[in-house]
Amino acid sequence: MADAALGVLFQDLNSLIQREFGLLWGVQKDMEKLSSTLSTIRAVLEDAEAKQVKSKAIKAWLGKLKDVAYDADDVVDEWSTDQYTLQTQPSIDSSLNCICDQVHCSSSSSSCFDVRRLVFRYKIAKKIKQITRKLDGITKEMNDFNLIEMNVERGVTEFNRSRVTSSVLYEPKVYGREVDKEKIVSFLLDNLNCRNDVCVCPIIGIGGLGKTTLAQYVYNDERVGEYFDKKMWVCVSEDFGVERLTKMIIESFSEKSCDLPSLDTMQCQLREMLKEKRFLLVLDDVWNENQDVWHRLKSSLLFGAKGSSIIVTTRLQTVASIMGTIPAYELSLLSQDDCWNLFRHHAFGMGNEEKPNLANIGQEIVRKCGGVPLAAKALGSMLRFKSDEREWMLVRDSEIWDLERDEKNIILPALRLSYNNLSMQLRQCFAYCSIFPKDYEMNKIQIVHLWIANGLIQSDRNMELEDIGDGIFKELVWRSLFQDIKEDDLLSTITCKMHDLLHDLGSSVLIDECLRIEVVQFDNIRKKVRHLTLLDTQSVPSGLDQLLLSQASLRTIFFPFSHQIEIPQPCLFIIFQLKCLRVLNLRYVNIKALPPWIDNLKHLRYLDLTGCSLKSLPNSIGCLRNLQMLCLGQNGLITLPPSMAKLEQLRYINLSSNPFTSLPESICSLTNLRTLNIKWCLRLEGWPKLMIKSMGNLKHLLNECCAGLSVMPIGIGKLTRLETLNCFVASLEDGRGANIEELQGLSLLRGKLQITKLERVGNSMNIKEVSLINRDSLLSALTFSWTSGENPGTSSVNCLDVLEALQPHLNIRELKISGYPGVRFPRWMEMEMTYDSHQRLMFPQLIQISLIDLPNLEKLSWDCEVKHRFSSLQHLQIHNCPKLKTLPTALSSLTTLSTLSIKKCELLEMLPELGVQGLTSSLEHVSIDTCHALSSVSEGLKHLQSLRFLWIENCPKLEFPTECFEHLIALQHLTISMCPKLVSLPDGLKQSASSLKELNVFYCKNLIVLPDWMRDLKVLQELLIQDCHSDLIRRCEKDKGEYWHKIAHIPKATIR
Repeated sequence: MADAALGVLFQDLNSLIQREFGLLWGVQKDMEKLSSTLSTIRAVLEDAEAKQVKSKAIKAWLGKLKDVAYDADDVVDEWSTDQYTLQTQPSIDSSLNCICDQVHCSSSSSSCFDVRRLVFRYKIAKKIKQITRKLDGITKEMNDFNLIEMNVERGVTEFNRSRVTSSVLYEPKVYGREVDKEKIVSFLLDNLNCRNDVCVCPIIGIGGLGKTTLAQYVYNDERVGEYFDKKMWVCVSEDFGVERLTKMIIESFSEKSCDLPSLDTMQCQLREMLKEKRFLLVLDDVWNENQDVWHRLKSSLLFGAKGSSIIVTTRLQTVASIMGTIPAYELSLLSQDDCWNLFRHHAFGMGNEEKPNLANIGQEIVRKCGGVPLAAKALGSMLRFKSDEREWMLVRDSEIWDLERDEKNIILPALRLSYNNLSMQLRQCFAYCSIFPKDYEMNKIQIVHLWIANGLIQSDRNMELEDIGDGIFKELVWRSLFQDIKEDDLLSTITCKMHDLLHDLGSSVLIDECLRIEVVQFDNIRKKVRHLTLLDTQSVPSGLDQLLLSQASLRTIFFPFSHQIEIPQPCLFIIFQLKCLRVLNLRYVNIKALPPWIDNLKHLRYLDLTGCSLKSLPNSIGCLRNLQMLCLGQNGLITLPPSMAKLEQLRYINLSSNPFTSLPESICSLTNLRTLNIKWCLRLEGWPKLMIKSMGNLKHLLNECCAGLSVMPIGIGKLTRLETLNCFVASLEDGRGANIEELQGLSLLRGKLQITKLERVGNSMNIKEVSLINRDSLLSALTFSWTSGENPGTSSVNCLDVLEALQPHLNIRELKISGYPGVRFPRWMEMEMTYDSHQRLMFPQLIQISLIDLPNLEKLSWDCEVKHRFSSLQHLQIHNCPKLKTLPTALSSLTTLSTLSIKKCELLEMLPELGVQGLTSSLEHVSIDTCHALSSVSEGLKHLQSLRFLWIENCPKLEFPTECFEHLIALQHLTISMCPKLVSLPDGLKQSASSLKELNVFYCKNLIVLPDWMRDLKVLQELLIQDCHSDLIRRCEKDKGEYWHKIAHIPKATIR
């Protein structure tokens, strides 16, 4: 991290020398000497970083250097900040006024201002001299180490998008664990005779061996999914709090947040959830060695059905002995062949030819990995694009392999090599991420802005800081230093995690700078901690105020809370006095009001006050001249102070979920703003008048779910750098808002775009030039929306022309059409057409089509060409099309279709056989809801041998003949609701006996018969029949009813 401070400092010092210091008090020589000294030190930093692993003296020297570099950075930052203040506010403070009085400057404001400037320069000059003396001593020590000058200006590896999108991280292959998986799966499927209420299988092994990967491999096995009613995954890590884990298990089970107030209520809820269900729970990365704590958690896990199991992954034999009900499964090292295959997969890529000379060296490197998968993966990823044989030999012959190591840290040399091979900038950014708690889900946008705030990303005239940070993030992903990558539906990375061993590596780099606490313990806490993280706990640890008082040099305070929490006022008072802070994250801390002395934080770059119950901001917030990222979401703000206009360095502001009715004009002064987030500002009605004129640097305008915004600002097409725009509201031609043709200027838009109020577009010629058809467009999801009743004069012909003109580009992935009043669709959706005479119009990337609220649509005129036009379509939604009478037979041509949802199509009479017969192997999920004319589904369903989920609701005319549901041999979940013609479960359902796990029947008033073959449904785990015929309830009464013997074998059967 020394290079981070030195790099920024070096740039700023050169700027300082070239600008205003001149010859004042001889400081220019000091400045030039300081700059020269820094250049000398930076030249040997690379060698020092490498040698500190074996030399305590060099490590201590680097620690001293970091401290001085940080102090110098504070001085330079103070100069640049106060220099700006001097220029804009001549009256700095009373002390300077006194000096002005003493030198009789009252008669001339310009003379007075010059004296203030001289005094300020003098103060800075004294500090520069002090730092120069310290660096002189550090330089003398450096000469004793015989460090070698090396080139450190490597920067970030040039990033190639195609390289990462084809990365094995996104399609992982598991090597050497097939036998291990089969053994554990066999145990899980054959534990009905387990003597315990729940069987616990520990998987034990050293760090980096692949315990989590094996657990995931087992968890996602198809046989396991079919055997268990419910699967849950909880990442435990070092915090084994019973309340925390109970909550996490409930959330994993229900797939929604748990807001229950106490442990008792959560335990009752969990017991009820698990009751008579065969479940699989994975507790990953367990460190708890307290048997009593485990028993408290386990007491709520004893209510599942026979065969329920828990998998525990751990490094500790004591954990396995405490928790396990069977002997632990000890994971072995990978064989040389498997380790080589894993390394080769990452080093050369799938299907790529390997170079024999590199392969031979690679085999020797793999032998040094000791059979540890994480080591092979990290080194393979590191060498992926290194074709020089010498670079491979440097890794093979590194002295780091010779470090003393035992079985537990066998992997660390390999990870250290991977780390050392990073550029200085990548190292700094990677190490900084260890401020997060272990297993923390890191948000990419947050990470990048934290790097920027701490000066870890150095500016490039040709690239935005955020783009450089994005490249660094992708580089770390590509090198396997980040894992568990999560993407949104459009393949854009959202979050990631660090493996705990890589987290340990980052922590070792920042061991003297970073402090993560759950309980305040003052033993061995260094006086100059730079980064403080308070772990997510239910309450603030006592002694936090004393700790904060002892750490005046803090640069980062990070409170990663997921719930609102109270922090004692003395702690908050101290926090807002810490003048060196660059990052202050008080997310969900119940502050209610910021103190006016927040202007003390003049170095602050990053301020997160999300969910802090703020009603207003003090005017002094405008003094935070260095602020770059400001998060104010989920508060009660209705306006912003005028002083916000002074935050000229602000690049990102989040105002989401606040009750603003309008954005203040002061926001227009934020000329460096790149991201404006106003999502879910439901009351927001207008835009600032000068927004377009002054915000030309804006790249991301996040305006999703702003129902009150009825127009877009006139001139939005001039924001030509805009890459993200969630929603564009079309305007009438009355001059109140931007016309739709302004989209033509926004050629860089990417991601999702919703165009609403299309009924206002009176002339399709206005949108002929809109660039949605641009083949180079990066837009991946489009929504075209009309609002019914707003413009009654809209004709079906006009809206057809409008939709015709809005033809998407060929690489679109998601398409939604909502409220469209036309009778038919445009040619680009229904007929074969071409861009030219040689090319058929196709949408090869399109995976989802949603047709919602189409009041006049009578049919889909799809012909056999639809299979070429939508060759990748997976999801089709047709909702609220009241005049739609039939589905096209060409539907059967969509052989990739996996989900079909039909809702509120009240004239639809049947699911045609020809319409779905080609979907035998693809269609897995069918939902039919509120189709009042629907009388038959038998013919349509009988071909769907891959169907797993079927939901039929509110179809009053639907018949259920005996052969209904025949051939549904893969069906697992069936729900029938509000279908009065259902009298008995059709015999065709017998063919699902080996697959059906859940059967629900609701509000079918005439259901009175349960057939004898119900006893053959051996796999069925849950039967729920509710509000059907009253006689059926009596016949199914436990141990008494005439049907009880037919359902007694079902673990959870409820008839009510």
